[in-house]
Amino acid sequence: MTRYRYDGPVSSVTLPGGLDVNLHPGAEVELPEDNDYVGVLVAKGFLTAIASNRKPKGADAPPQE
Repeated sequence: MTRYRYDGPVSSVTLPGGLDVNLHPGAEVELPEDNDYVGVLVAKGFLTAIASNRKPKGADAPPQE
């Protein structure tokens, strides 16, 4: 899943697998990047991927000996 910022009209969609998503202008949503509908929204400029500043799980863990 990729985190996106949505900048389009208010909308709701059910993606394959039963994922119901409500889209509101300015909202951040997590969506599957390999979905055709998500690709269309990206191409239209309604979705912009957000760079992840999160560290991977365990990145703060001390090294194991």
